[in-house]
Amino acid sequence: MTNQEIQERIKVLSNQSAYPSISILFPLSEEGRPTFNTPEHTLKVLIQETYQRLGAIEDEQALETIKSKLNSIASTMNFAEIDKSQSMGIFVSPEHEEVISLPFQVDQNVFIGANFQRVTYAVL
Repeated sequence: MTNQEIQERIKVLSNQSAYPSISILFPLSEEGRPTFNTPEHTLKVLIQETYQRLGAIEDEQALETIKSKLNSIASTMNFAEIDKSQSMGIFVSPEHEEVISLPFQVDQNVFIGANFQRVTYAVL
């Protein structure tokens, strides 16, 4: 995807409304990650954080759907084929799931809300 297509896709995602909408953002470059953590390990930690934060959600069906989607994403993600200068955005709700390679650095973050987190950057 081009930078403009990525920006448009993120804009569309952030305008969707479903609770809970989970946005997991994390950098792939070594300088953006905690010391000695691989991207695979970082993703596992962020998914565990997501599960802990979702503990108060009463909708068991939505919770199980989200857990299933996140587990599927984690088990099929191939970090060997991803440019390590980029970042990853994982967007999951009961109705949607999407993984986007972001061509810019982001701060590591788990966002849970009624919409996906809006991620903006300047196109160079």
